[in-house]
Amino acid sequence: MKAQTRQSRAPTGEFRERCFECFRTPELCYCDSVGSIDNQTEILILQHRRERMHPFNTARIVNRTLTKGHLICERNEDLARMTLPIRANAGLLYPSKDATLLTEVLPEERPEQLIILDGTWHHAKTLYRDIAQLQELPKYRLAPTEPGNYRIRMEPNATALSTLEAVCAALKQLEPETENIDALMVAFDCMIEKQLSHPESVYSGLTIKPKKIPNANIPKSITHPAGNLVLAFGEATPIDYAEVDGWNELNRKRSTSNDPPVYWCAHRMGRTSPQDRFSCFLKGGRGLAPKFYNFMDLDPNDFENAVSAASFSSQWQEFIRDDDLLLIYNHNALQMIRNCGVPASKHLTVNGINFDPLKQHKTIEAFVKHAGGELSIPMFKGRAGRRLATMTSLIKVLSETETDELAAPHREIGFHKRD
Repeated sequence: MKAQTRQSRAPTGEFRERCFECFRTPELCYCDSVGSIDNQTEILILQHRRERMHPFNTARIVNRTLTKGHLICERNEDLARMTLPIRANAGLLYPSKDATLLTEVLPEERPEQLIILDGTWHHAKTLYRDIAQLQELPKYRLAPTEPGNYRIRMEPNATALSTLEAVCAALKQLEPETENIDALMVAFDCMIEKQLSHPESVYSGLTIKPKKIPNANIPKSITHPAGNLVLAFGEATPIDYAEVDGWNELNRKRSTSNDPPVYWCAHRMGRTSPQDRFSCFLKGGRGLAPKFYNFMDLDPNDFENAVSAASFSSQWQEFIRDDDLLLIYNHNALQMIRNCGVPASKHLTVNGINFDPLKQHKTIEAFVKHAGGELSIPMFKGRAGRRLATMTSLIKVLSETETDELAAPHREIGFHKRD
């Protein structure tokens, strides 16, 4: 540990040794816990000048941990005049109303560089206001579902995240195949625990807010569904779990697959006519191993009249309407039908709806039962039919429940801490 001697909060005339890297005293130094992450998405942190010497500055940890990271700290007016090292395919992490959820970004649309604004929420807004280059970038946002762990600085709301936690969450969504992303959290947790356990810690008069129970974060299109909400579920070309090395590799294969679905079913919420139901078996489901049919709970005979991807695309585009809002289980489902040439449509994902902010229930079925709802009877065959019935049950519960916890309006989530 490189150390320097500087005056700090000590009795008059006394000096304390501090680490050159983290600016903490030896007993609070966390440098030994700082790891290394070979990230693919470059992280550029623009730091407000008042954060530079803050003892609990998490951007400093991020910059030391990432192999592709850069931190610039200047006055707002200086940053505005500079030619910042912003790449062509860059995006800004900023929770504005027009920001795209990172969970909704397709692999081929992911930014190669992510700009992070480091400071209090007020600092972040002034940086965005003053730096014209930032206002031209596409904006992305996170949707935290539980409180962060930054217990030594005051937070603006219950689900606010520190800069480090925001970067960690963003990288997990942008590059799930990258190993060791949680190494960011090791030094972060070490810094917090050492500070909280130190008997002489001084917080400059800071009053730490008690953790609040986060509200649900549910779009109004779900709490008040119109007649144009279409629920859909698709079975992908099966992947042999034995041939992949863990969930990261499995998710990478799924997200980068160019294959169409093998089975797709959908229905228009609240409608009962045959014209408001859709199901289709595709030729990719023929000749599979028995274990895959067992997994999907389907029979080889179901694919006897299977159609091509082009035919599926034509049938689906006849079913879906311009004013429909598509609700799918996850973003991989959207990629599957895009692989058939189906154009993008307005959509939401089930895993993007924060209906259980405290993670009290392991499954959607458990949540539905706890909320007093009933599980819908499947309209379609197999595992896909059951999944679609579960989605239907969830929407019914969310649209019928009037409690504050479930019917809270959709709101944007910030990711910066306050001093």
